[in-house]
Amino acid sequence: MLDAGVYKRLVQEAPEAVMVRTILEHALQPQAVDQVFEECRDDQYTRTLLFSTLVQLMVLVVCRVRRSVSAAFQLQRDQLDVSLKSVYNKLNSSDPQVCEGLFAHAAEQMQHVMRALNVPSRPLIPGYSTRILDGNQFAATEHRIKELRRMASGPLPGKALVVWDADCGVISDVYCSEDSYQQERRMF
Repeated sequence: MLDAGVYKRLVQEAPEAVMVRTILEHALQPQAVDQVFEECRDDQYTRTLLFSTLVQLMVLVVCRVRRSVSAAFQLQRDQLDVSLKSVYNKLNSSDPQVCEGLFAHAAEQMQHVMRALNVPSRPLIPGYSTRILDGNQFAATEHRIKELRRMASGPLPGKALVVWDADCGVISDVYCSEDSYQQERRMF
C-alpha cells in the first residue's frame, strides 16, 4: 500500500496512472484470479506459487513497470517463497483455457466499470449486436535452443482469436491455441 502523501501526489500529478492501476486492481483481484484458475485449469496445480501472483508479475511487465519477468520477480523477491525457475515453469505450463478464463473474467469486470461510469453504448448497426473476430499469430520466439540459432525462422508459439464487441468498444473474448498452424475456422 502506498503512503497517503505519495498517493495524494500521484493523484494530482498522474491521475490517469492512478485510475489505470485502480481499474487493474479491481479487474484482477487475487481471490477472483485464483478462483478462475481453479475453475479452468486442466493439468496445472497450486503448491506455493499462486496463479494470482503470476498475474501480478505479468502486469508489471505488460504495463512496462519492469522490462522482464525476471526484473518483476527481483522487485518482489522478498514477498515470494519460490525461485525464478518456478515462476518460469508455471508461466510455460499455463493452460490456454486458464488464459481464456482469466481474460473473460477481466472483460466482465471491465464491462461493470464501463456501466458504472455510464459509458454510452452505441450499436454499430442499429438493432443488431455486432462482434468482430480477428486472428493473430504470435511472432516467432527467440532462438534459445542451440539447434535453432542458425535458422532464419524461429518456432511459432501459438495463435489467438479475439472477439471485439463493437457496440461497447471492448474485447469480450479470446480463444488461444498452442498450435500456431491450426486453422482459425477450426479454432472458433
